[in-house]
Amino acid sequence: MSRTAAGPSAPWTVSAHALHCERDDRVLFSGLSFSLSEGQILQVAGANGSGKTTLLRMVCGLSDAYEGEIRCGYPNQREGKEERATLFESLVYIGHRTGVNTALTPVENLRWSCRLQAQVGERDILQALGEAGLGGFEYSRCHNLSAGQQQRVALTRLLLSPARLWVLDEPFTALDGAGSKWLEYLLRRHAGQGGAVIVSSHQGLEIPDIVRLNLDGCEQTSPTALSANKAPQEVADADSDKKAGKAELGKYSLTGPPLPLSSTWSAFLVTVVRELTVTMRRRHEVLNPFMFFFITAALFPLAVTPEPTRLAEIAAGVLWVSALLAAMLSTDSLFRADYEDGSLERLLLSPHPLFFLVLAKNLSHWLLSGLPIVLAAPLIAYTLNLPLQSHIPLLLGLALGTPSLSLLGGIGAALSVGIDNRGLLLTVITLPLCVPVLIAGTLMVQQTMQGASLAGYGAVLAAMALATLCLAPLAVAAALRISAS
Repeated sequence: MSRTAAGPSAPWTVSAHALHCERDDRVLFSGLSFSLSEGQILQVAGANGSGKTTLLRMVCGLSDAYEGEIRCGYPNQREGKEERATLFESLVYIGHRTGVNTALTPVENLRWSCRLQAQVGERDILQALGEAGLGGFEYSRCHNLSAGQQQRVALTRLLLSPARLWVLDEPFTALDGAGSKWLEYLLRRHAGQGGAVIVSSHQGLEIPDIVRLNLDGCEQTSPTALSANKAPQEVADADSDKKAGKAELGKYSLTGPPLPLSSTWSAFLVTVVRELTVTMRRRHEVLNPFMFFFITAALFPLAVTPEPTRLAEIAAGVLWVSALLAAMLSTDSLFRADYEDGSLERLLLSPHPLFFLVLAKNLSHWLLSGLPIVLAAPLIAYTLNLPLQSHIPLLLGLALGTPSLSLLGGIGAALSVGIDNRGLLLTVITLPLCVPVLIAGTLMVQQTMQGASLAGYGAVLAAMALATLCLAPLAVAAALRISAS
């Protein structure tokens, strides 16, 4: 398999040559070829299970399980980091899982997903939601919206994206008649402005000059097949819609002034804010790890001995084991919701380095699950009769160690995100990675109880934290790409 980029003087196209894809020892398609130029719309049709979604994910770079060549007029992700960013700046993908988080409002969902790609203001978001027929619902939680309204929230991204290529997987799902007509109008307008669209749909689209690709027979129909069946007046009306589209929303159109691309720092911050907002609205995700830590540490005296001297000897180990188990409990949800609602694909297709977006998610995860444990540890330590002079080493050790636990847990969460019943697998992956942190943190407290300096093990924990900060997000990013494909 290969993905190459056309030269800078070549016209902008998306084409595939001799694609072959198998799944579960079954050939989805073989010898598949197609091409798409500026101003064209390609409708991918076929029976259920014929590979429509697989083909669209291959075009976007979300799947590489194929043989053949996909050629883009822009450089693509196979050529390097800069070329990957260039492709993702020119691409917007909306799949079956639309990327709408139901804990957020339409404005909050679009603020995050759009600012991963371009600098979009609040006023622009509100204007786009109004055009999408969601006026009055801008600040309602999406779990209170119907399926069709949630689909409109996802499709509103098309109005706010500077992308030239739209890849849409069954976008008419759950839309009513008015919504379907609005979406067809958006497709015509985008093509009329020089953009390109690849859309999978079972319904016949009343769009002039559409190209149809049927995966059942791997046949590409003539782009004039549809317009030949339309009355001249209908074609003229469609052409007037295209012209009206250019003038109506110049801010969002390819013919108007381009939207400035967002900075990596802006994408980092908006991801942190989004994660904190989602987690705070699902309070159990904050309370469960903290209560688990508190209850586990409190039960040890009942199971071992209430004798103060013995408790003081095991207090450091009890607290660190409880912190490790609480971290593992919370990391399972680190990417799960994003995978289930399609937000993970937004991260993978962002033009910004995935390293920083993963780091933003880990930071927000630690702020709401690790930091409360660090702050509560001295109180639990006091009940376990840990000497007061050891409280500061314990606090410092947890402050250095819990970020490492969160980052290392993210590796297991990313590798197992698409697997059902992943609890045991997550434990097997995460525990061996976290054992060095557990040992160093426990010994740091025990050494200070014996009058030794905390500098030695403190330096070890700091080195581990720095190493995980630099390396763990890279491993998580690679694991997410594997899981998504």
